[in-house]
Amino acid sequence: MSDGPGTSPVPTHGMSHVALAVTDPARSLRFYQAVFGVVPIFQRDDFIQAQTPGSRDVLVFERRHDEAGKRGGIAHFGFRLRRPEDIERALSAVRLLLGSRRVRGRDMVRGPHRGRSGGLSALARSAAASTLG
Repeated sequence: MSDGPGTSPVPTHGMSHVALAVTDPARSLRFYQAVFGVVPIFQRDDFIQAQTPGSRDVLVFERRHDEAGKRGGIAHFGFRLRRPEDIERALSAVRLLLGSRRVRGRDMVRGPHRGRSGGLSALARSAAASTLG
């Protein structure tokens, strides 16, 4: 896709990072460590950058009290599991950490669901951006 004659897209290596507004970066890190095994790669008092093992993607937890828990431009983000059968294990870890929490009358964890493409997916409302962060 281009913007006009003589222009071309800038090549990338894919998405670099997603930053989440949270109230407690360390607590958010612990949640994503427990579920996905993320490891911190850079830390300051007000934010933590973490990666999933074996990848170059970065998940950033930024301390932003006024924005934490509010929906912004990101509707959701996903982790692609290496083995589809691990979805139940991931959901079990999320449910163990979140319990039966509901936010605004909605379950924090739903799924798994079979998508239009036949793949499995599940929704875990971001603990970092809602009740745990």
